Amino acid sequence: MKAKENIDIFFDYFNFATYYYTPTKYNKKKMKILCETMSFFLPEKEQNKIFKLFIKYPVQSFYDSPQNMREYGYLIYMEYHKENHLKFLDYPSYRERLETKLYTHENDIVFSKKRVHTILFSMVIIILIICLYKL
Repeated sequence: MKAKENIDIFFDYFNFATYYYTPTKYNKKKMKILCETMSFFLPEKEQNKIFKLFIKYPVQSFYDSPQNMREYGYLIYMEYHKENHLKFLDYPSYRERLETKLYTHENDIVFSKKRVHTILFSMVIIILIICLYKL
């Protein structure tokens, strides 16, 4: 797997964690631990870059509200891409991309379940009509 793919997975995971964040004492402590340790799951070169960003922008400055945490996730993403001279999405586009990843598959599954239920219901009705017709 290429470093670019690893870092994209890293940012997706981090932003999923910040997306559903609720500011409780327990969650604040766990989010701080997550930010301190998450970079160790990347290749060494990327590890140092991400760790420096977490030091430069401490999570304690942002973890008082869910909206601040979402912005913090984007800030880390944006700063990483700026430092490495990579293209990055603006905030609304980035949020939309994340929400698409979060909800597209779930909606597809719900649609499929509704479709299966409709087909099964139709089959039951047809079988009932046939049985009643034969009586």
